[in-house]
Amino acid sequence: MPTRSRSRSVAPPTTYAARLRAAGLVATTIRVGIVDERDILLERTWVHPRWFDAADVVDRVRWQLAGGVDPTGLEAPVVQVVLEPVAVDDMANHERGLWGTGPDERVHHGLARVQGLVGHDGVVTPRIGGGRTLAERVVLVPWGDAPVGGERALATVRDRPWPGKLPGPPPATVLDRPRPVDVVTGDGGTVDVDDRGALTGVPERFRAEGERGGRFDTVTAWAGPWPLVVRWWEAGGRRLHRLQLVDADGRAWYLVLADHRWWAEAVAT
Repeated sequence: MPTRSRSRSVAPPTTYAARLRAAGLVATTIRVGIVDERDILLERTWVHPRWFDAADVVDRVRWQLAGGVDPTGLEAPVVQVVLEPVAVDDMANHERGLWGTGPDERVHHGLARVQGLVGHDGVVTPRIGGGRTLAERVVLVPWGDAPVGGERALATVRDRPWPGKLPGPPPATVLDRPRPVDVVTGDGGTVDVDDRGALTGVPERFRAEGERGGRFDTVTAWAGPWPLVVRWWEAGGRRLHRLQLVDADGRAWYLVLADHRWWAEAVAT
């Protein structure tokens, strides 16, 4: 654990914010240092999508003390909290407009209030990361934070080859839990994938759990299947197959076949 190597000015959050305002500045990134009675300094940098007011600073200190994000590892009573502005901006760039705050500002304010109630990890925004399956590519970042390692690190991971990754933009909705799906031919036979990687029949109808009261929907277009071998180097590796279907409403369904069972992993409208 690092020890304190230099001194910094310390002030309550209200005084801290007031000093910045007096200088015509607002903080968009701050560093919070927690010092325990053994003189151990534990730090974390926090980013805000708008700018930090006193209440925002108090929330970050509280979350850091609670250890909800990057657990602080505190093993002794806290004797000091150190606040340091890392990035500041001209206050004029964040003033309310003539007609009040715009929609984006109201969204920031509303989400920040919810986050203050439910905790730092309670409000997240999805980002596109790296991975071969759609679920692997979803990166949830707490509201106001940068991805772990920063934007460049996320882009580096995202741009790796990832064999078997679906090309093009990802679908709008990736399901939290895959839904079981029945895919059948015109005469009601189950559509599977044979040993040669080809469909055993033409998909004509399908039904997804929780959709249309369990009734079958018409397949208006389809593409696939495409093989995806997951962890081929391990004894427990699996061979999956992907299939895309379009229903009568024009929604595209992204399906995966695992152990002769179809699952919906995403939907695009």
